[in-house]
Amino acid sequence: MKQRRNRKGLWMRLAVLGFLILLPSSALASILSVSFGDMLEKSELIFEGKVVSVNQNAFPAAKLPHTCITFEVVEILKGSRSGEAIDLCFLGGTRGKLIMKVPEIKYPEMAENGIYFIGRESSKVNPIFGWEQGHFIIRKDPASAKS
Repeated sequence: MKQRRNRKGLWMRLAVLGFLILLPSSALASILSVSFGDMLEKSELIFEGKVVSVNQNAFPAAKLPHTCITFEVVEILKGSRSGEAIDLCFLGGTRGKLIMKVPEIKYPEMAENGIYFIGRESSKVNPIFGWEQGHFIIRKDPASAKS
């Protein structure tokens, strides 16, 4: 029984590796340094928002774990979107006993305020343009309590 469980784990790791190898080169190339001008031009959507929910394993049909994050929209800076909330899903998270980590992804955290650049071809790995390059956290100044 233990050998069968080890094989299942091996097959899952091989499936993840195969998935990452088969990613389109555009998804892998987005980790390269991107200029601010390129982010402005190539992003489909830019918005200021606040994280209101973080849900792991939000897609029951998905083979690999995902973390879906819901943002309350403060302001749309580029593009259009209906509604007061935006959901973005990232590869990685927990699904039952399977834990998948993608170290290069910086997931927006609960209650975080920020400016988010979303790529035209929203990636199934990380929808933020240029990965963390399109993720700007707004912090309050401790002296004045202003953002």
